[in-house]
Amino acid sequence: MMIQTQANKYLIQRLGRELRRYVSSTTYTPRILNIGAAKTIYIEDDLSSDGCVYVADRIDVDDCTVTHPYIRQCWKCSVESMDPVNSQQYDFAIANWVLEHVSDLNNASREIYRILKPSGKLIAAVPNPAAPEFLFARLTPFWVHKIIRGQNADADETYHTYHTCYAYDSIKQLLEIFKQAGFREIEIKYFPTIESYVSRFPFLNFSGKLYDNIISSLKIKPLMGHVCVLFEKPST
Repeated sequence: MMIQTQANKYLIQRLGRELRRYVSSTTYTPRILNIGAAKTIYIEDDLSSDGCVYVADRIDVDDCTVTHPYIRQCWKCSVESMDPVNSQQYDFAIANWVLEHVSDLNNASREIYRILKPSGKLIAAVPNPAAPEFLFARLTPFWVHKIIRGQNADADETYHTYHTCYAYDSIKQLLEIFKQAGFREIEIKYFPTIESYVSRFPFLNFSGKLYDNIISSLKIKPLMGHVCVLFEKPST
């Protein structure tokens, strides 16, 4: 079972809000593309249990075929080259802990822009590579990282073992890449993560929680490890 982070939960909540707003203004059923979906369906399940109306397709570099009443097409392809996906087909796209694994974000951002309809939105949950825990993870051997995260690390989608490229050095650079593709930034939310990162060590829990509370109170966003970004493709 995947461990949902604050950024992940916010992605689902924000997508649900957007879906309800969309349905209230039209009779058309909104279409979602789940990018890097893997075999998990908890996002679709959460949306369905919340009463959202939608249909969803999905892509992943591995087989992402699943059975779900709201899921239709499941394609095996990269976000950098979504050849099976037609242009301007989707009202929403989501990328949940995916973009940090993409080596060519310029191509990926252009492809996402291509498949979205005008006024379509992308909601992405991403790690902040400048945050202390991710700097530590990048500078230490994987076995050290595994000790900290524990044997259940793979259950936490933020820290799973897929190769991370970090084709962006900062959230600012990530935003710039997507703006160059034509997107405009609508919202960006930061979430502290140190407490969850050291959760296996009780003697560090208090320090981690205190650290998170301090940077949250002071709004020191560059030190917050998780981010949820909402982009929009302009209508014209």
